[in-house]
Amino acid sequence: MPLLSSDRDFLKRTTAPLVSDLNETRILITGGTGVFGSWLLEALICAQQSHDLNLSVTVLSRNPDQFTARRPHLACNPIVDVVPGDIRTFTGLENRFDYIIHAAAESHNMTGSRLDLVDTIVDGTRRILDFGTKSSNLKGLLFVSSNAVYGRAPGGAEFIEETCNTGPLVTDANVEYDESKRMAEALCALYYQERALRVKIARCFPVVGPYLPLNAHFAVGNFIRDALSGGPITVKGDGTPVRSYLYLADLAVWLLTILVKGESGKAYNVGSDTAITIARLAESIAGCFEPKPRVEIEGKPKAGAQVSRYVPSIARATRDLGLSVTYTLNHALANTIEYCRANNVAE
Repeated sequence: MPLLSSDRDFLKRTTAPLVSDLNETRILITGGTGVFGSWLLEALICAQQSHDLNLSVTVLSRNPDQFTARRPHLACNPIVDVVPGDIRTFTGLENRFDYIIHAAAESHNMTGSRLDLVDTIVDGTRRILDFGTKSSNLKGLLFVSSNAVYGRAPGGAEFIEETCNTGPLVTDANVEYDESKRMAEALCALYYQERALRVKIARCFPVVGPYLPLNAHFAVGNFIRDALSGGPITVKGDGTPVRSYLYLADLAVWLLTILVKGESGKAYNVGSDTAITIARLAESIAGCFEPKPRVEIEGKPKAGAQVSRYVPSIARATRDLGLSVTYTLNHALANTIEYCRANNVAE
């Protein structure tokens, strides 16, 4: 299910400033079969087609056959080589990569025990960092992290900056993903400081767009799924939390820019700084349909309760790398819904 032509045109245009950095390079992507990885492949393929870069992209996957069946237009592209392997134990890859993108272990796509998730994120990151130190011509390694490293939203903060020193509570239920990402970031910092590895960190906030699963734990995906089925759109909580959403085409360009132009040893927030309540998000999605589905909010706000606000500051990425949010939320939602309808995506 290829992307909309408008999204491919956008990727061809916005990867143009990266041509000199990406030309004649070999790139390794772990997690290349996930949502972020698929969009990175889309962007790299568009760059290759537009600028004849002679790119070579190796994708490490635990199940290459499954990825080929799901995204044949990516897996079978001439510049892409999908190889089998687990991030923790892979062997056989030559250490001749110019760039490495470590995007394995998406929060919605983990199976097995919670300790297995910790092993995959922490041990897998150490494995790829060790591999990176042995790549003599490595120009940059990007670790795709998560806003989860900040823990609960800092009280009263309008925007979360990269210098925010809050974190998850280790005694909370289901904290293993959050803490594992923090530990993985700490490893990245140590490999930069002690082994001069050119590692950069991207802390990704909520996104929306084609390939985002509609039945996972993403409110925006669940709302689109509900609307596609005719509604009602169900808001499980009280609708007051404040979030923001970056379109996945923007995300792909941001990640590639951080990879090739970001400062080693530094973290960058990746997301939109346009805030919206969950209730308003549901209403915005409903407004994309005719007839408009009903929105049902199951919870009620508690008197005196502090509103959960989780919106990134993107000043560092904007100032240092010239990045910006191109797609408005309405545009992002409309494109996502158009893609789902065109490809009969309902889950």
